[in-house]
Amino acid sequence: MVNTDSKPPSLPIAVLIDSQVFRQEAFRWNSPKFFSLQTACRNGSIRLVYTRILLEEIKALARKFYEQFLSDLQKACNKAGVLSHGAHDKFELLSTLSSGMPPPTAIDEIVEDFFLRANAEFIDLPNWSADTVFGMYFRQEAPFGEGKKKSEFPDAFNLIALREHAKKTGLPGVAISGDTDWEQATSCDPSIWHFSSLAHALEWVHAAELESVEYFPTERIQDLLQERFDTSLEQISLALAAASKVDLGDGRIETLEINYTYIRQCSFWEIRETNGKLNCRVEVEHYVSYNAEITVYDELLENELYDEISSSETVDASVEFQMNDKDISTLELLSIGYTEGLSLRITPRYSE
Repeated sequence: MVNTDSKPPSLPIAVLIDSQVFRQEAFRWNSPKFFSLQTACRNGSIRLVYTRILLEEIKALARKFYEQFLSDLQKACNKAGVLSHGAHDKFELLSTLSSGMPPPTAIDEIVEDFFLRANAEFIDLPNWSADTVFGMYFRQEAPFGEGKKKSEFPDAFNLIALREHAKKTGLPGVAISGDTDWEQATSCDPSIWHFSSLAHALEWVHAAELESVEYFPTERIQDLLQERFDTSLEQISLALAAASKVDLGDGRIETLEINYTYIRQCSFWEIRETNGKLNCRVEVEHYVSYNAEITVYDELLENELYDEISSSETVDASVEFQMNDKDISTLELLSIGYTEGLSLRITPRYSE
């Protein structure tokens, strides 16, 4: 694996992402990491590339993921005992809980739209790639290894395409995958860098973007953000409540109060300099301890139930702030936002 402490090559870079990375991200197309990726693509720091094999593999995994989600959702509803009123109620409840989920027939279009919004570039496989891949298979070379693992054929073709693209364009190639076979396959190739996660790759890219800004102490900025968070608990509570939901049934959050929070990690998405001011957009992963009052409508009792919840969780926030380019202590929060439906998921105690 690439040592992320070493100096990265010059930007832009050509990035190919393994299909299992999308599965790890639970196909959340608007998640902070994917948003950061698309921003870097639009800014020109990253040139996302893909092959026909990779595209079809992602589509197949996405369809399987959503089908499994709907199956698990139906099983959970049955287990909770809320479907005893018959098929009509079952249909209504499943429709409510799965609202916002794309229909299976739309999955292919959603995947293609993701690559379109990232200005991704389709790359063809070399004409001779089949001979090379079969040679790797019979020699048990990575990504095949011992046992030859026929399932690795798509990975072998994808990595060859990335390598040839890097040679053709002169761009450093970056392969992102948690698969150790990818790491072994790229370890001896000086034209390809490997990262085990999308988060690590994005941090590496942002470090390259910030290299020329000598006065940009990220650790000190994170400390200042923590101070601003500590004095903005009410604002954070309101934003988090608006983006969170109650699990099971037709529930709503009446009040949400954060007791305390601390920032675990801060990753920069975008930095713009205007008239001596730095406007920054960052992804903040932070821990929150909270108290919530919720109301849930119970289908069996045909009545609303009130519950008080005290819990803690780690959430991702999109944060914008501004500061003087010569005095970071002037840091001022502009906005704090969360992805709707992907923040806190509060479960009533009586359903546990």
